[in-house]
Amino acid sequence: MRVREGFSLIEMLVAMVIAFIVLTGLFMATVYAIKTSLYKAYFSEATSILHEKLEELHRMDFDAINSSLNKGATSCKDALKNKKNIVKRQIRNREAEFGLYYSITSDPKLAIKKVKLDVCWFLKNRYHQISGSTVVRKVE
Repeated sequence: MRVREGFSLIEMLVAMVIAFIVLTGLFMATVYAIKTSLYKAYFSEATSILHEKLEELHRMDFDAINSSLNKGATSCKDALKNKKNIVKRQIRNREAEFGLYYSITSDPKLAIKKVKLDVCWFLKNRYHQISGSTVVRKVE
């Protein structure tokens, strides 16, 4: 009786299929991690822009806070699409554009203006948006 050494063709095919399934899973996990990381980088930058612009409002003259801040944009998507009111930043060696849209309501009796700011961006053919608001009071 002869003793066989090595693997049969079927054993090799099974091992290759198992290795392919494992490597495909690892590849998909890596792709998902990269996508999530890129989204978080954009979200972090948008949050930074939101805080920066809201702080700028507090340093502005009360009467200068009006609809002219939108530079003709009618919404955040419009600002981004038509490049009417955008902020450009570098994220991972690529230029990212963020649209800005201010919604301003005022109360003349209290001499305050409530400003809601929308910051939006496109990433992977999807529209994303965050919002924040502040109240600015007229200093007499």
